[in-house]
Amino acid sequence: MARKDAKSKKNTKSKKYKKNYGAVLLLDSLGTKGSWKGKNADSVLANWELLVETFKENFVPRGKEWNSTYKMFAFSDTIIFVVNSKNIQDLLMATAFAAKMLVAGAMAIDIYLRGCISIGEFYESPNMILGPAIDEAAQYYEKGDWIGVFTCPSAYGGLTRLQSESPDMFRGAFVKYNVPMKSGKPYNTFAIELDNDFETWKSYVKMTMIEYAHDKLEHSDDVDGIEKWKNTLDFLYVLNPKNYKEN
Repeated sequence: MARKDAKSKKNTKSKKYKKNYGAVLLLDSLGTKGSWKGKNADSVLANWELLVETFKENFVPRGKEWNSTYKMFAFSDTIIFVVNSKNIQDLLMATAFAAKMLVAGAMAIDIYLRGCISIGEFYESPNMILGPAIDEAAQYYEKGDWIGVFTCPSAYGGLTRLQSESPDMFRGAFVKYNVPMKSGKPYNTFAIELDNDFETWKSYVKMTMIEYAHDKLEHSDDVDGIEKWKNTLDFLYVLNPKNYKEN
């Protein structure tokens, strides 16, 4: 009888995990671990609250347009953003919009994010999220040597297939790019396009994203961070070639 009860309990536990198919946006906040030193804790927390709340206000209405739902998890310097949608095009567009908003918004309040996007299966419970799509993203999200977001092989495959059917399907969201990596070897994949004017976050920063990157590059005393800003600036000029000619 005891064996039967134990087996029943095990089956009940396994049913608490919901199997989903979607996109995973995994982000690493650069320098967060040291941000508590010399800064008021309230200020650090207020910036994070501002980022999350402003993001939610702007993403939720757009997410409905793409028939998508999302969940966000945060731990220390890591953000996990999960998007669900039955349509892969909607799924990728919603995730791209989320990535653009979070990277730009974070930069506007001096938080710097890098990361990656994977698509595939994952399992959720009230307390955790795990599975193949999470594992794939976890292998890549800290490898980029810049501020930005790129696609893992799973997302790259989906984008390539859809773009072969309609080349302009993801214009303004994803761009093919040799992403700078910490290994020193560029990674040929898709990257999330960033808006030079900060869009939703204009009121928080009085310069363009290119000007912001220039300022960081020219005035930073962080030797380890210099290369990341240089690589970010190079990417922004690829997205905005006219600005390069004018500077």
